[in-house]
Amino acid sequence: MSSEVATCEIISILLNGLGDTDSSVRYNVREALEKMGEKVSINQMTTALINALQGKESSVKGDACRVLEKMGEKSATSQVLATLVSTLSDENWYVRQEVCDVLRSMGKEVATKEVIALCGALGAMGEKAATKEVITGLINEFQDTEDLVRWDARYALAKIAEKKAAKDVSIVLVSALRDEKYYVREEACRVLVNIGEHAATDEVIEALLDTLQSKDSSLRKAACEALREMGEKAATKEVILTLLNLRPNEEKPDEYGAHEAVEKLTEKAATDEIITALLNRVHDNDRRIRCTACAGLGKMGEKVTTNDVITALLESLQDTALAVVYQATVALGRMGRKGATNEVMVGLLKAAQHEDWRVQEQACLALENLAQKATGNEGITALLTLLRDGNSSIQYKVCEALGRIGEKAATNQ
Repeated sequence: MSSEVATCEIISILLNGLGDTDSSVRYNVREALEKMGEKVSINQMTTALINALQGKESSVKGDACRVLEKMGEKSATSQVLATLVSTLSDENWYVRQEVCDVLRSMGKEVATKEVIALCGALGAMGEKAATKEVITGLINEFQDTEDLVRWDARYALAKIAEKKAAKDVSIVLVSALRDEKYYVREEACRVLVNIGEHAATDEVIEALLDTLQSKDSSLRKAACEALREMGEKAATKEVILTLLNLRPNEEKPDEYGAHEAVEKLTEKAATDEIITALLNRVHDNDRRIRCTACAGLGKMGEKVTTNDVITALLESLQDTALAVVYQATVALGRMGRKGATNEVMVGLLKAAQHEDWRVQEQACLALENLAQKATGNEGITALLTLLRDGNSSIQYKVCEALGRIGEKAATNQ
């Protein structure tokens, strides 16, 4: 018997061990095969592993994939690739996932249109993979019912977008955002979160706005997160008003993502229309809408310091919802020199006595910010009042604030 035949027989015997019910046996078999792969010819090893992939046992196919993954690019023969591609349609999702891992390990050797279109784990292929056909193929992976397969497709698209193909990716994602399956639309939103401003086209933003009308709360949240990352191009009246009008799902309040999106986008959109829209919602019946409105005004900062804005924020300090009081306190601290009035100082002094420590802390920070901006000593006077009348916790925060203000705080008082 020739050494080559003997080697093939040994490999076949070891491959039979991959079907053992004992996981430790399968582990040792894989170790032996991986070590043999370093010494025997590639053809010998890959021929035996191809036979394993064409078998019926899912565990055997999965372990064969792990051996191929260890071998990496050197196992990327045409026969192996053809077998892996056909195995991508295996009924067992675990096997499909293992095949994706093998293909990823093979790198550029498998950067063919056929393979990429079928496997969502090939983002590592780089610019060679950044074609419209490849992108479309990866989008199709969103149809898979398994989370891990869809995750791989999402990862690959984000990687391809990094290779200066964001425009091509966003064009195809618009179609995915119109898909009838909610989870396909959700995956498209998640890719857009990763791509961010590079994908901020009019078509993408319009599709995301349409997605906000979905009845599925997790999909609406994903669309909010995508819009949040779109940057200045998405900071329009239409987008912000749509987000403000989006009513949280009472059954799943944690999945409401408009707050963060409005807060981030309003930094770039301090127009009269947006300011008016936010002011109109400061007294909304829904506490989360009120909270979002206060946060939005706070992000605009000194640019929106008017009597109407300050009055609305001071009234919000009396709100029954803790989150609204907190955001109103933060916002007042960002109103700058025009906001450093006696009325504001009195309001923040009361907020500093709030029962919640987070509001107390923000009130002290707000007073500190205004004291640094004010032309007079109103802010410092308010802090000194707290130093005399506050409890020990507040006094500690005031001392810290006065220390940061520095020389300006060194008054006769």
